[in-house]
Amino acid sequence: MPFWLNDLGIVSALGVGHQQTMQSISLQPKQTLTEVTSLAFEQRPTFVGLVDELPLTASMRFYQLIDLALAQIADTLANIDIPSSRIAVVIGTSTAAIQEGERGRKAHVAKGKWPEEFDYYDQALVAPANYIAKKLAAKGPSYSISTACSSSAKALISARALLSADLADVVICGGVDSLCQLTINGFDSLSSISDEICKPFSGDRSGINIGEAATLFVMSKEQHTKQSIAFLGGGESSDAHHISAPIADGSGAIAADDNGIARREFNAFRYRLH
Repeated sequence: MPFWLNDLGIVSALGVGHQQTMQSISLQPKQTLTEVTSLAFEQRPTFVGLVDELPLTASMRFYQLIDLALAQIADTLANIDIPSSRIAVVIGTSTAAIQEGERGRKAHVAKGKWPEEFDYYDQALVAPANYIAKKLAAKGPSYSISTACSSSAKALISARALLSADLADVVICGGVDSLCQLTINGFDSLSSISDEICKPFSGDRSGINIGEAATLFVMSKEQHTKQSIAFLGGGESSDAHHISAPIADGSGAIAADDNGIARREFNAFRYRLH
């Protein structure tokens, strides 16, 4: 049976919300990358996907990204009448609010003490899920997933599993990551960061650009809006080939594909629509 994606809160370098995002896409080519010098070692200029509404110097940017996305799904959540114990939260993240740790360490080196607002817990991977659960007073299962680039996709699959197991009726799911030195320099140590704006699929491409974003879906068993989109399934695999690279023959991706494409479920749902 399908489950439903009833609403979407989205924040990225393309803009805040559906309208700004679609406008940026339709206006391509549009420059949505920003050159900064405060993230890479030795202040090397780096192009990043920065959310303009949140300056890199702002405190608690990670949670502000979440708040911008949460505000967009507030009306949908207000119209869903279910017990708080049946609302779960599953969030994908790579670094949580590690930028606060970087800011705190810098202040500690300069002044010999940690900033008053610094809380080591903000760096815990579960922090974004628990933050959302607290904001929504959700009492169902709440946890984060950190599997690098697949984190957010796995969060949606895990949300679907919670609904299938009848552990929740609604799951707030998606992902959030903010720009930080750890991510930029981590990818740079793998020689993956481009010194210029990236050129996907180009023969002379030289790497990638890192960005930040927050995306939150309202997934449920029931269709709550006319615009709801059916989430029919997903697949995942683990080839255990390399710490940062997939197996070259594509067998890991093929296995995930095979797990995700349940032909009979897709066809049965298509026939029901007709």
